[in-house]
Amino acid sequence: MRARQRGRPDNQTPAVGGGLVYVSSTYGVASLHALDTATGRVRWTSELPHPAATSPVLADGVVYVDDQQGDLSGLAQATGCRAWSDTQGLAQLDGTGNLVVAGGTIYIGATPTRSTASPPPAASPSLPPPG
Repeated sequence: MRARQRGRPDNQTPAVGGGLVYVSSTYGVASLHALDTATGRVRWTSELPHPAATSPVLADGVVYVDDQQGDLSGLAQATGCRAWSDTQGLAQLDGTGNLVVAGGTIYIGATPTRSTASPPPAASPSLPPPG
């Protein structure tokens, strides 16, 4: 795979799975891109409410990302369609942690004294249940 600049990259680590690499960008508008690992071509781009604060995480066919306002988004891995979002600022801590998804719970790390865990909101009826 050849490297290719897609706007101004953020400091997050890309996620890789299912033949795609997922990378956030803030060039023009905050967004998440899925690039084909074989060709480097953009498979899909999805706008985010605000610039990403964490690296994208893949679990159960969903790409999870937390933004700088503390809003969580879950995008369908294959299409980039929004599966759900939580705009209550649940994840807004201090921007030093990352997301981890395990056992149906989203863990959001921060400083040693501040962290949180939450089950993801119910999936959109248009998406099949994980599993």
